Amino acid sequence: MKNFNALVIGATGATGQEIVSQLLEDDSFNSVSIFVRKYPNITHNKLKTYLIDFSKVKDYKDLIKGDVLFSCLGTTLRDAGSKDKQYSVDYT
Repeated sequence: MKNFNALVIGATGATGQEIVSQLLEDDSFNSVSIFVRKYPNITHNKLKTYLIDFSKVKDYKDLIKGDVLFSCLGTTLRDAGSKDKQYSVDYT
């Protein structure tokens, strides 16, 4: 059976944390690469963490390689601070 490489963006939020947890325990995945704005409090032998600036995502295109991508990006108005910033995170 083939082992897959998972990619997760937005891995530090509630949904992202749950998906990462499940992927790390799933034997179908031999690596889990997460792309985050801040380092999470998790370590695992299958986990690769990349701290990136999402406004410059093209700068990281060589790192974004895998079999399955999970997008968990999103924010609340309160956390974003304004509707414009929330739109930027959630849609662009």
